[in-house]
Amino acid sequence: MNPILTPEQYASVSAYDLLCAAEQGFAGVDHRFLHALVDDSEKTIPDLVRFGMERRPDAREDLTEDLVQIFRHLRTPLAVPF
Repeated sequence: MNPILTPEQYASVSAYDLLCAAEQGFAGVDHRFLHALVDDSEKTIPDLVRFGMERRPDAREDLTEDLVQIFRHLRTPLAVPF
């Protein structure tokens, strides 16, 4: 997979892969990015939590605040581990 994602690809990759791409600067954090993560939240929540719990020393961007805002929007107890 090409690490650089176009907005048209956001919905077709896993939430985890999308977050990893954004963390490295290979995907933009915009409305299309957010929709890819929240439109089918039952499918994406496990990846969101997994990504949030991991620490990656090679990260270029810190998405912690973005994840907090996404979980606030989703209002799900499944985010508690994060």
